[in-house]
Amino acid sequence: MNIKNKLITISGIHGTGKSTILNLINKKINWKEGVEREKNPFQNTFQAMLFFVCSFSYRDLMVAKDRDYNDIIIDRWSTKDIEAYIEAFENIGYLTSLEKNAIKNALNASPSCQIQPDLAIFLDSNVETILERLTKFREPSKHHIHERDCVALEELRKTFLKKFSAINNVDILKISTDGKRPEEIVCEILEHPLMKKHIKK
Repeated sequence: MNIKNKLITISGIHGTGKSTILNLINKKINWKEGVEREKNPFQNTFQAMLFFVCSFSYRDLMVAKDRDYNDIIIDRWSTKDIEAYIEAFENIGYLTSLEKNAIKNALNASPSCQIQPDLAIFLDSNVETILERLTKFREPSKHHIHERDCVALEELRKTFLKKFSAINNVDILKISTDGKRPEEIVCEILEHPLMKKHIKK
């Protein structure tokens, strides 16, 4: 019988530094990373969010299998992050109620519902920090809808904070990335008692 290993997820709005932090943490703990997802080819919000569900479904199907054999660290807790995105986009009128319900139904039927982390790291940044980081480090992405849309970013930050504050059956480690270098953030995470609890052998 296989022993279920640990799963850590790293969540937050696009631009909070998830990929950078995940890569730096994994250089220290050397866990298996989830398979990389395809880039989003759509600019329409509804199509992009459905694609988001599909790409995570495949990734999470692999994670569910791998978890019997490996400790894993992955970009995003799919269900919580997608729920935050669709709530934010409905609140500001980028998705209709009908579209939101269609995406939620697809999400509820996906393998992503099998994924519950032992520890969810939530990276939080204010919108000014996110915009400054995105402007400084890369050209506007064709793959991230509403990447530099201040209205969307403000609403996303609200829905992420609300979503991750309401979780009580998983350890949540909330870290502000404002005014910190990636190395400082990684050090803060690795030294936190919750992280130590989950990576000790």
